[in-house]
Amino acid sequence: MNQYLQVATGPYQLLLNCAAVHEVLSITNHDTASLAGHLDIRNQTYKVLNSRAILQLEPRLNTTHTGVIYTQNLNTAAFILLFDRAIGLQHVPEQHILPLPNVSKRLSCLFDGVFVDNKQLIYRLRYPLDDDVLFNPHKPST
Repeated sequence: MNQYLQVATGPYQLLLNCAAVHEVLSITNHDTASLAGHLDIRNQTYKVLNSRAILQLEPRLNTTHTGVIYTQNLNTAAFILLFDRAIGLQHVPEQHILPLPNVSKRLSCLFDGVFVDNKQLIYRLRYPLDDDVLFNPHKPST
């Protein structure tokens, strides 16, 4: 059974592999550094990626986000992923992760499966993720 952090952004609920999660923070939009793409936490500077930009959703302004200090694989530096909110921990047996339904190529680059909970699809974020998918969210899919 794998443990995931369940988060939400817009209409999407997502599962993040807990092995990649270092810390969960509350971050406000009033912090101009986070809006500029970097945030200093305890004298360490992190690149900030907004899941709304990655999912190509409109930004939410003047609100608090959930920031997840995350490492996409063992060879990369940690960064912060911003989500609308954290929902909690999920323990999901691997056999309960289903293949992705028919989704856009963009979503299939981000997610590798879904978990159905109370008839709602919860997308599992790929681990590790391709750098290009994370750091070039507006690049057209090929």
